[in-house]
Amino acid sequence: MTVFSISSDNQIRNILDKIKANSLFVVFSDIYQLLKTRGILTRYEVLDKQLLIPLDGTEYFSSQNIHCEQCSHRTHKNGTVTYFHSAILPVIVSPQQKAVISLSNSKFKWYK
Repeated sequence: MTVFSISSDNQIRNILDKIKANSLFVVFSDIYQLLKTRGILTRYEVLDKQLLIPLDGTEYFSSQNIHCEQCSHRTHKNGTVTYFHSAILPVIVSPQQKAVISLSNSKFKWYK
């Protein structure tokens, strides 16, 4: 299969905005189980067969006008408020592998 073009960030957002996030979490679990069953995760094992899972934090939405009940917010010195969503993204990494394996962030609890 050949990829001729890749959708823009906006197009991907337009498509994904219609999908509830919870419905995507099972995809991560299914892929993890498939990689485990096929023995691919063993390529990522380090230090006595452990998986190294660093966490990466990111903000994926920010606005001074648009917000929802789940938004975090920061108040700036000048009094303006910025609303945002953020996530912690776990991935499986290995010094011997070029690719990383993304995991679901659904198990992480957020505290304000």
